[in-house]
Amino acid sequence: VRMLNTMHEMLKEFNDKEYGYEMYVKGYIYLLLADLLRLEVIEKRNYSDVQMYLTKIDVALKYIENNYTDEISVEQLSQVCHYNYYYFSRLFKQLTGKNVKEYIDHVRVREAEKLLTVTDMKISEIAYAVGFGCVASFNRIFKKIRGYSPSNYNQSKKFNNKGL
Repeated sequence: VRMLNTMHEMLKEFNDKEYGYEMYVKGYIYLLLADLLRLEVIEKRNYSDVQMYLTKIDVALKYIENNYTDEISVEQLSQVCHYNYYYFSRLFKQLTGKNVKEYIDHVRVREAEKLLTVTDMKISEIAYAVGFGCVASFNRIFKKIRGYSPSNYNQSKKFNNKGL
């Protein structure tokens, strides 16, 4: 029952995409892994392997968080984690549910949303500030991830601020 509730909460966070949802989802994943370990679904001898993989991927995730404004390649991340390119690519997808580009896009969109909320920067300025090479791809990816365009988000933010 607890694992089912955890999965429901994780899915709710992912679907609502409220500020900081990525951290909640990561936390729920760790909680599920701990439950699987205690229920001995994951063998104890495999736990150290799982923990090692999560630690290695965490290095990549932190690298992305600190360098999302730059071009980041799978090759760079695999070198940072000391893994073979193909192995790293598969492992990253397996543990995060996204390929590297999709994950970086999510981080950039999250950061763009913060800038849309707390600054008066133009959308084009924000696109470049978070690492997108062109505004058109920023708009397309933002809408794909969030379900609405950055200009719609910006307009709703201004509307909400006037109502305060």
